[in-house]
Amino acid sequence: MIAACAGIFIMPFMATMMNLSLISIGSEFNIGSKKMAMIDTMYILGTVITMIPVAKLADIVNRKKILFAGLAIIIVSLLLSTISISFEMLIILRLIGGIGGATLSVVFIAMITDAFPSGKRGWAIGLYTTSIYLGLAIGPSIGGIINDTFGWRSLFLFAIPFTVVSLIALMMFKKEIYPNKKDKLDISGAVLYMISISAVILGFAYLPEIWAMLLLIAGLILLTIFITIMKHRDSPVLNIDIFKLKTFSRSCIAALMTYGASYSVSFFLALYLQTVGGMSASHAGIVIFIQPLIQMLFTAKMGALSDKMYDKRILPTFGMILVSAGIIMILCYSTQLNIYLVYATMMTIGFGFAMFSAPNNNTIMSSVPPSRRGEASGIMALSRQIGMAISMSVAMCTITLIMGSIDNLDPSRYGDFITVMHISFAICLIMCIIGIVTSWRCDKCAENL
Repeated sequence: MIAACAGIFIMPFMATMMNLSLISIGSEFNIGSKKMAMIDTMYILGTVITMIPVAKLADIVNRKKILFAGLAIIIVSLLLSTISISFEMLIILRLIGGIGGATLSVVFIAMITDAFPSGKRGWAIGLYTTSIYLGLAIGPSIGGIINDTFGWRSLFLFAIPFTVVSLIALMMFKKEIYPNKKDKLDISGAVLYMISISAVILGFAYLPEIWAMLLLIAGLILLTIFITIMKHRDSPVLNIDIFKLKTFSRSCIAALMTYGASYSVSFFLALYLQTVGGMSASHAGIVIFIQPLIQMLFTAKMGALSDKMYDKRILPTFGMILVSAGIIMILCYSTQLNIYLVYATMMTIGFGFAMFSAPNNNTIMSSVPPSRRGEASGIMALSRQIGMAISMSVAMCTITLIMGSIDNLDPSRYGDFITVMHISFAICLIMCIIGIVTSWRCDKCAENL
């Protein structure tokens, strides 16, 4: 648990600590809001393209070795990011950091699920998920203070101690859980998956450019080919049959929709509070801190509560309803900052995510047999990351449509930026509604073991 919680803390910390530094980075590299969004998007892309192959590889070889490799990649990317000499170098290193982070996300959750019995699994996953929200909480709040005091480059150094703690704790864990050495990695399938999913995400992110449309179409065609091929492979990198488990597949869709609807909140709020609101990075970070703080305080409790409830649909479904309410509040934002409305938004989404995440994760991992938990954890993490990628892609696409290629956030563009937020979160609200319906259609009791 120590190794997993310290390790998984790194991912959201690295993903969100840059949000309060976007204005500083944009000023140094002379970039607008669309390119600022690439800082998040490239990190997410790195995780998405790696998760499925890594999940399969972790079930074949020693899981600890995979984790050690992921932690090493993270350390290298953090150190090199401090000396980024261009925006292009920075986003490439963010991509590499995401690749390292993907190993932690898919392997740790599988090990926790195997290590804890069903009666304690919700609590364990809740504690693990709380660590994610602790990273989300500390990332923007500490990030804003560090940015104002030492500059944005120093942010990367603050993630290294947590990486070291995870490494030490992992070395103290002597056991290996359920390696499947008889299986083999489908290399050609892994490459096809990585190419197709990259084309889909990048194509969607750069819409409505013509080349982006072509890239998106090509990616969807390749993804269809990939799924077709996987159905006929003896040892596929992604076993499509797992989606025949209705509770598993519906809970994954609910996760994708929830993260797709809400991940860009931190990105938009960081820009909104520092531009329209006129706040410093430190002040904005304190405001944004409210949401992950609530998630951190209540997620483990909700995970433990899900262990005791027969109807597993109630908590995640009601959590999504609260997230939807928070998104509706964002649709009421204007060029006149209403700080109390922002507070209400952060609290509502925070409670919603606390009710949704751990219970939904518990449902996913409890709906599959032990032999398939490795790939299940990979797909669960992939659903979350694809949702994040969709959320940022919607943001980037809307910025392009409304603000064009010249998207610097000077006061004359504040009205356009509010329009961007309204359109983006109207789309997000639709995703939330789909997620609510999908979550409620899951089985009442997910335990198949």
